[in-house]
Amino acid sequence: RHTIASLGQGYGRLAAWLEGDRDRGVNTTRQDVVNAPTPPTSPTNQGASPPISMTSNTREVLLPGDSDTSALGNGKEGAASTTAEEASMAELGLPCGFKPQEKAEADDTPGGELTDTFTIVAAQAGQKLAKLCATRIGCSRNAAAAMVRDGRIRVNSERSGANRVLECGDVITMYAEVEPEPTPDCPLATTEIQRRVNERMQAKAVRDFETADRLHKELSACGVHIIDRTHSWKALDGRRGTMGDPTIGVGEPSGEVIAAPVGAGTTPAAAAGIAPCGSQDVKTTAEAERRRLKNQKKREGRVKKAAAAGNEASESTAAAVQEEEPALSLKRKGAPGAQLDV
Repeated sequence: RHTIASLGQGYGRLAAWLEGDRDRGVNTTRQDVVNAPTPPTSPTNQGASPPISMTSNTREVLLPGDSDTSALGNGKEGAASTTAEEASMAELGLPCGFKPQEKAEADDTPGGELTDTFTIVAAQAGQKLAKLCATRIGCSRNAAAAMVRDGRIRVNSERSGANRVLECGDVITMYAEVEPEPTPDCPLATTEIQRRVNERMQAKAVRDFETADRLHKELSACGVHIIDRTHSWKALDGRRGTMGDPTIGVGEPSGEVIAAPVGAGTTPAAAAGIAPCGSQDVKTTAEAERRRLKNQKKREGRVKKAAAAGNEASESTAAAVQEEEPALSLKRKGAPGAQLDV
């Protein structure tokens, strides 16, 4: 009100300035009205003050002939006015206001079949979802919470949290767990998998990372997962093996041994003079190296500490000698030869 009163007759000039936007229904905010440039004064519009409609966030100047219903956008006329307003504001580079909220995507549906459904009664209102479902199913609360998290337990056909407080009238639906699809078998034989794993290990040892990456991609495409941390590999069908192991992996029915390219009973890494990853020799050597470095650091620390202690002792001794005063010798009467140090 204070701002409107202070403007006074300026609204008449503002109305003339907004004459071009009359049919477009442009809403003007308070800040825009205050900072709007003042048009040149004309005798025709001086003293005129159009009615003003106030809202919580915006202020719209209503010119003669306008009506509140057109501004509110009721019915077909309101829809047309809203479309025209958005188009005009887009041309001016202004924000187009509130857009209609897009329809939310439909919630995903669980793949399992419906096993149970019940409605919350007044006696059950106020309980938490996971606790109530665990009591009804006869499982632990963590298992029920996992079912809620997976979407197998829903409230009013929607996903919800495990600690949701239920209200009277809520419909709880439970679904069965979807059976996992059968895992495809690895097309490679165990001997071929072990051979490629050993070749990759040898390539990494000689820093041929291009070959190592190529073999890793080939094995991954065939469903073989290589675990460098444990120096092992695992196929989708359950077969397992160890890097550098000349024997076949776990799960192969036959007892054949992989044919090494250099000689019988040797691996490519052993032929190249490289100890297999994960072998006892490699572990022993690494442990000895760690102990050697640790002992070396301890010795260096003791030497530095002794040197620092020696420097401090020498400095303190020199300072004590400089500050020490000469002793005075006094002979005590009655005690020949006795001296008194002061």
